[in-house]
Amino acid sequence: MKGMKFSALTQVTLPELAEKAVALRRALFALRVQAGQRSLSKTADLRVQRRELARVLTAAARRRAEAAS
Repeated sequence: MKGMKFSALTQVTLPELAEKAVALRRALFALRVQAGQRSLSKTADLRVQRRELARVLTAAARRRAEAAS
């Protein structure tokens, strides 16, 4: 589960960031379900997904702030 670097996310458009956030939320939910069922082999994947989602949401927020100013 290799994520994108923040500098790469700054090049992505706002609608693409929104799509990526939805996909990451779904993936994170699936990982939480697996963790609850004790079938998750790499628990570090939860942390990686949360951080990737945070990167995407931060990039989207910055993009919206730039558009508003």
